[in-house]
Amino acid sequence: MFSTLEDSKLAENHIIICGMVENIRYFVMPLRAKHLNDPSPIVILHDELPSNKLWQHLCYFSQIYFVQGSTLSEEAFDRVNILKAKQVVILTPIISEGERKPKSNGEDQQPQNDDGFENNNNQENLRDAKTIFMYNIIKKKNPNVKVVTELITQANIAYMLDDPLLYFLMRKYGYDQTPIFTSGEIYLSSLMDSLICQAYYNSALTTVLR
Repeated sequence: MFSTLEDSKLAENHIIICGMVENIRYFVMPLRAKHLNDPSPIVILHDELPSNKLWQHLCYFSQIYFVQGSTLSEEAFDRVNILKAKQVVILTPIISEGERKPKSNGEDQQPQNDDGFENNNNQENLRDAKTIFMYNIIKKKNPNVKVVTELITQANIAYMLDDPLLYFLMRKYGYDQTPIFTSGEIYLSSLMDSLICQAYYNSALTTVLR
């Protein structure tokens, strides 16, 4: 674990992972496959230190480093050497308990229906807002770095387009015709869910047909 890797030889042509999840080792494993002759260094940026158990799983892999800092801070991206990064992966931010709870002031609280759909939409938009903010910081610091991230709501892709013409094309032809989607920088949660369901269906169908 490091306080900074700015201008460090350890973090060059590296992959930055923004955020931390309990099963992150399953994301790292393919990046450390035995057939890779020259795996890229991995730097994880997160505001909280990983648990001892989680770090024990991660430190098993070579060239993996952790820097504590907010993924919503420009200064933190300097400390993970963003200018020399090869790729950035933004993990979908998790809503904290404080953000899940409605405000106590009745005037500020938005009405919800019985199923709580309004609250769910607010949480999804908040998660997307954090992702978009991170994306914009990264592209501001290093416009050429490749970014891979997830959005929940497809309409929010509009906030990641830097050209009004692209917004017009999105409105006319759909989000899947935007450069950031076709290049693989953005994928949607609903698309990933569909792919997983289709894979499960194909697997079940293959078993039945045997």
